[in-house]
Amino acid sequence: MKKIILLFFFSAFFFGVNAQNSSSSWELSGNANTSSRNFLGTTDCRPLIFKTRNIERMRLLSDRSFLGIGVSDPQVPLHVHYQTDPISCSSSKIPSISGLMALTTSNLGSFHILMSNSSHAKAIYLSQSEETQLIIGRVDASTILQGKIGVGTWSPQQKLHIKDGNMLISKTFSGTYNGAILFTDTGDEDPFEHPLWSIQYLNNGLNFDRRAPYVAWPPPPPYLFIADNGNVGLANNNPQAKLDVNGSFRATSANITDTLTANTLRATGALSAQSASIIGTTHLNGNVGIGIAPGQERLNVNGSFRATSANITNTLTAGTLTSNGALNAQTANITGTATANALSAQSAKIDGLLCAKEIRVSLSGAPCWPDFVFGKDYKLPTLSEVEQFIAENQHLPNIPSAAEVEANGIELGEMNVLLLQKVEELTLYIIQMEKRLSELENKKGGE
Repeated sequence: MKKIILLFFFSAFFFGVNAQNSSSSWELSGNANTSSRNFLGTTDCRPLIFKTRNIERMRLLSDRSFLGIGVSDPQVPLHVHYQTDPISCSSSKIPSISGLMALTTSNLGSFHILMSNSSHAKAIYLSQSEETQLIIGRVDASTILQGKIGVGTWSPQQKLHIKDGNMLISKTFSGTYNGAILFTDTGDEDPFEHPLWSIQYLNNGLNFDRRAPYVAWPPPPPYLFIADNGNVGLANNNPQAKLDVNGSFRATSANITDTLTANTLRATGALSAQSASIIGTTHLNGNVGIGIAPGQERLNVNGSFRATSANITNTLTAGTLTSNGALNAQTANITGTATANALSAQSAKIDGLLCAKEIRVSLSGAPCWPDFVFGKDYKLPTLSEVEQFIAENQHLPNIPSAAEVEANGIELGEMNVLLLQKVEELTLYIIQMEKRLSELENKKGGE
């Protein structure tokens, strides 16, 4: 303590401290009855300089309240510059705290500021000697840090770079944007006055949302919600499945191993689901396989197929077909049972049972119906000619043989025309026989 007082004494004496009498000077043993005349400083336009070993250590400017430590031209009210003394004293002790400035107390540890060192020049280091809190800025004020900040790294690559560590965001109440990460493009303007994106833990899940300013509480469901149980909701903060979509769903391809439930479903590629319940419109822009992988057809069904009505512009291939309404197809190939209220097809192949309330066959060509049998110019074959043809060919004239049917099948419309023709010919044969019987009975009655 005496050395410090001695230092101030000599400094005051060197810079013109008035030491003419004890009532107006600073004494080594203390001062009493101090007044405005007792001060340490200068009365002219000269700075106040403190030296040790005749080397300037500190300077207080005369025209400004700027104090420089280690610098003779301070640029700010407190300007500290670290310098190395070219002449060392053998009695000098190595300081226990390295850095540019240290603030210490008796019970709260210490705080250090180090501007640079040999390995990391042009850097600012804040350190503590004990595990105490390091706070930058006031509790009720904002802190603006310019440049890149690294946590756990000497070379941050972004504005905030955390290496080998975690970042924790906590909150005290479930309010809008409390404990949230906000994204906006408004620059330095207030983001709450503009639409913004936010990531926030709320309602037992992680919310990804875009909000307009001053949204009423509670807010609508977020765009994306990840619940604590792992379920994901789109426009739905209470997902009941791994993916719960409140609205339209569109995918190039989708493979769902469990139940799919959606109001509207749109897929431009493959869609595979164990069970699908779709309330609204469904648009599939690709081949669909049910019970089997999608093939070259738009719809490939391995098993039963049931529809209120169906309009198929290309080939329909199914094992079993059940339709409560009309079924229209350019080509139908059914290997099992086919049941429909109405079946309309240019070409239909059914290897199994066909059950329908009505089947309509469109015929083309002339003649398309055998009414020509009743024409005056039609030459009805005699029964003797028919008998001779049957004996030679084992089938009726104009009717395909069993071998032909086995090899080529039959055309339903064409076969109905041929069968009706035979019915009409039989009708003519019966009329002829009726006339002959009437003639015989008349002859017998005349006798």
